[in-house]
Amino acid sequence: MQIGMFYQIQVPKPWTAQTESDRYWEMLEQVSFAEEMGLESVWLADHQFRTEWSHSSAPDVTLGAISQRTSRMRLGIAVVVPPVQHPLQIAARVATLDILSKGRVDLGVGRSGYPYQMAAFGADLKDATGMVDEALEIIPKAWTEGEFSYDGRHFKIPPR
Repeated sequence: MQIGMFYQIQVPKPWTAQTESDRYWEMLEQVSFAEEMGLESVWLADHQFRTEWSHSSAPDVTLGAISQRTSRMRLGIAVVVPPVQHPLQIAARVATLDILSKGRVDLGVGRSGYPYQMAAFGADLKDATGMVDEALEIIPKAWTEGEFSYDGRHFKIPPR
């Protein structure tokens, strides 16, 4: 059995100018301690506009910091949402994190169930499943093919 941890980075009210920063630094300390205690992984949510419930809106950046404070823990994003992030951006950011962590990244991909998160980025929940399906074709190509193109219903990528 493997045991890991999952963070939303909750920041309940009342807030001060330092509250959010404090939660991030506390989380970094907790993750370092968790690795010392033998936990296998840390996963971060990827949420937008979840005011008190989740301040984890840039998990790849946060996991980059974690990667420099840990040496063996797996680092996971749970989950990136292609309707609000282009698959090529996902591929590039996750590949960079994988380099910085020396190959310790695990990636979850999902469609989201929060219409208000998607609407802020001009995405519609009814298109989410199709966008995820296409992203799951595009992301591995971006990692493994020198040049490729993609002509889907939701994403169009000229030869690159």
